[in-house]
Amino acid sequence: MQTTRTPTGGFSMRILSGLVGEGQPLYIIDDSPVPVEPSRGIDWFQPEDILRIKVLKDPVETAAYGPPGVNGVILITTKQGVRPRKRAMPPL
Repeated sequence: MQTTRTPTGGFSMRILSGLVGEGQPLYIIDDSPVPVEPSRGIDWFQPEDILRIKVLKDPVETAAYGPPGVNGVILITTKQGVRPRKRAMPPL
């Protein structure tokens, strides 16, 4: 994976070798699949908005995403996408 900052302050991320041919990985942002143009990447994202990025390459990990995940899955969690966990009610 190669990450490059763009002149607009965003960044682009490129997978250097696909698992199957030259297909693109599946991008999941805050638990929602997002279509990404190969020529543009995710340069519209501001790095400071991202909490974490996880790259899934192993076929066992990507199997849960079906055929769209065959070339890998990029899981992006934004700071806005993190919801506070609900606390369990104390026993009465």
